[in-house]
Amino acid sequence: MLVGACGPGSADTSSGESTTSPESSSDATTTATNPETSDETTDTPTTTEADDCDTGGLDWCDDGDFQTVITDCDMFAQDCPDGMKCVPFAENGPSWDGTKCVPVNSTGAPGEPCTTEGVMQANDDCDATSFCFGYDQDLMGGTCHPFCTGDISMPACIDGWVCAVAAQGPSLCVQACDPLINDCGAGSECVWTGSLFGCVDEGESVPADQACMFVNDCDASLACVGADAVADCAGDGCCTPYCNLLDGDGPCQMVNPAHVCEPFFMEAPPGYEDVGVCVVGL
Repeated sequence: MLVGACGPGSADTSSGESTTSPESSSDATTTATNPETSDETTDTPTTTEADDCDTGGLDWCDDGDFQTVITDCDMFAQDCPDGMKCVPFAENGPSWDGTKCVPVNSTGAPGEPCTTEGVMQANDDCDATSFCFGYDQDLMGGTCHPFCTGDISMPACIDGWVCAVAAQGPSLCVQACDPLINDCGAGSECVWTGSLFGCVDEGESVPADQACMFVNDCDASLACVGADAVADCAGDGCCTPYCNLLDGDGPCQMVNPAHVCEPFFMEAPPGYEDVGVCVVGL
């Protein structure tokens, strides 16, 4: 669950298609939920017709007899022909179910507003390094999000962004955030993306100690963690507050007397040294 996030096909969020239960992050000392990874293809992009058609920088090729859409490209590798980029699209419904090459039509940079022709066409006015995401279906507008670089096992993003690795649908860069202050914009919340914390659409607003399945199911400033980390959890996972390690156990015990503030990371990345989560004492 993009994760990811907002929009069609985002995985491991309440708006996505994944139905898996929360899993544990290898980076955290608790069983904090992190999005699963998808089996991203690294094969050469395929076409629906003959291979000798000159694409010429379009999202289809035309030799006078047929048109061919170039599909199954790799969003990490960006292996489309020159003048094109690999983006997610929907072939059989409202949610992303594949990738295809589309022309680079404009120069909208990451973080800038964008417009799109919709999930089926998937053309947008972002530059070659990004695609239009988090868009309103009626307004057909959103924000240019950078593509993740590297690969599924070691994803990366440009500064200020973090790769949300998705169980189903595309992995993509979302804006980095701090869960202790939830510094995302209105309608978004700061969640664990599988590599760091990133901003995604708000989900179901589940309160503390109640069952959750997706990373954005909980109220803002709450994490969806494994059932064994939350006292008397009745689901596969439950919501629990993030906490500042410098504040001790008190804030956690005001919510649930059985909880203490434990470090979220075994080895915290720079800037996240104080991030903890309220869980049953280890």
